[in-house]
Amino acid sequence: MLIHSILMVDADSNKTLGLIEQNRWVRDTDTFGCRKTRANRPFEEKESYKWITASENMS
Repeated sequence: MLIHSILMVDADSNKTLGLIEQNRWVRDTDTFGCRKTRANRPFEEKESYKWITASENMS
């Protein structure tokens, strides 16, 4: 299981305000180890896209 956790931090005090979003998923075992195909996937299907969607959900 993989988890993207997003913490909210106060910019002035650097204190953690709390967990504001969390996405959990499990990689498909059929595509496990297919590094060569990752570069050809649409951005929306990549794990890094989860950071974009989390940022959009917070705004």
